[in-house]
Amino acid sequence: MTELSPDQLTKVADIASLGIQSTADVSPVDNPIDQLRALEAISFSVGMTYGGYNLYALGSPKTDKRNIILDSLGAEGASREAPSDICYLENFNDPGRPVLVDFPSGEGRQFKTRMQEFVANAREMIPAAFQSEEFQQASQALTLTFQQSQTKDATELEAEAREMGLAMLPTPNGFVFAPVADGKVMEQDEFLSLSDADRQRYQQAISVMTERLVERLRDYPAYEQQLLEDQRALRHRTAEHVVKRLLSRPRMFYEKNDEIMAYLDGCEEAMLGGIDKILGSSRPQATNMFFPAPNPDVFFDQFQVNLIVDSSRATGAPVIYESNPSLENLVGKLEHRIEFGNPVTDFSQIRPGALHRANGGFLVLDAERLIQKPFAWEALKRALSDRQVRIESVSQLMNLTYSVSLDPEPMPLDVKLILLGSRPLYHLLRHHDPDFDDLFKVVADFSDHVDWEDENLQAYAALLANIVEEEELLHLDAGAIDKVLEFCAREVEDRERL
Repeated sequence: MTELSPDQLTKVADIASLGIQSTADVSPVDNPIDQLRALEAISFSVGMTYGGYNLYALGSPKTDKRNIILDSLGAEGASREAPSDICYLENFNDPGRPVLVDFPSGEGRQFKTRMQEFVANAREMIPAAFQSEEFQQASQALTLTFQQSQTKDATELEAEAREMGLAMLPTPNGFVFAPVADGKVMEQDEFLSLSDADRQRYQQAISVMTERLVERLRDYPAYEQQLLEDQRALRHRTAEHVVKRLLSRPRMFYEKNDEIMAYLDGCEEAMLGGIDKILGSSRPQATNMFFPAPNPDVFFDQFQVNLIVDSSRATGAPVIYESNPSLENLVGKLEHRIEFGNPVTDFSQIRPGALHRANGGFLVLDAERLIQKPFAWEALKRALSDRQVRIESVSQLMNLTYSVSLDPEPMPLDVKLILLGSRPLYHLLRHHDPDFDDLFKVVADFSDHVDWEDENLQAYAALLANIVEEEELLHLDAGAIDKVLEFCAREVEDRERL
């Protein structure tokens, strides 16, 4: 056994011998030191468009691999096109399954704005159309026709009754007939004082007129029903005229988009089917502390657009780092609101996850944090294998759903996933998860050390200069740089390496 002296165990740096007196003498660089193989693996993974070529980056966190990867992905993403805008819309045929629609970057926000204008105008213009003089006159004309028919029947019956010596008198329950003498309705005593033949004649006349009255009234329910249908048709025509005019503008913009045109047709049908709710929302509502009036905004909310991914300001493919990769933060979630004490949800309560935001680009996750989150790892694997994102909640996966929920249409997924993890975790996942190798076919092995060589010493000085510049620190002189290099050798426990 050979005894070593402290000088043999310690590597003494002398950066001044390389012509560097301080960090001010070198230019800052962003390139990592001696990570060529890892960078080549990243480039290979990014360039592969086939499924399963996701990347596992292994190595010590001290290599700063996360920032190296984010910088590399950022440069790649800047050269690509911005991803599509993603919207969820009401499914008027099946509200439990909201419809997913994608638009070219920036057009999703335009569509949302146009639908907001449609709703705002509909709230104002539909009630105004029913208060217009034209509608009021048409409605009164229908009612007047029915009333004139009633008046004509009443006049004819009164004339027939007079010819038989009777008067037709109104009562709270309808009309009755009574005998008349000298232009006046007979009192009971006067009627009883008549002869049997006269009383029988009056009774026979009353019976005949009552039967004729019943015959006339028998058709009145049908007339009233027809009046209601005519009034309903008038309301429908009036509202249809307004709604079609309001939808003509969005239809003009999306006439070549069959999916949006079908949605606008559904909007028209739903809007016309809710005229009573629209008109009710424009009238004062009586308050009741036990049975609150329904919120009129709920009806109009179904015509709004839930823009979950807005790429209008994106300059390239997204690069997302999710520091808390829980199930909901990855695949999205359904929020709830309380109505009458019960939690309810709809398409407007859908919230995106990291997979939605990173679609068309890159998603970076910490592997250890990921596997610690319940259900997150399995949900992520399903999304990668199925190439689509389905919004799931912990309560649904555990069959603990406490309210009527939704099944939103899944989003097609095109994302490159990068996991940051240690070497032991990488081997554990390969050994225990049969799906791992199929999903992560590329490995970027970040070296934990470099050789003590002049080239690497100069690269370290440049790296320190970069930190000084970014953090706005004072420059390090040659002696300070030497101490940092000696510390780096101590960290790797090898006097010939850093």
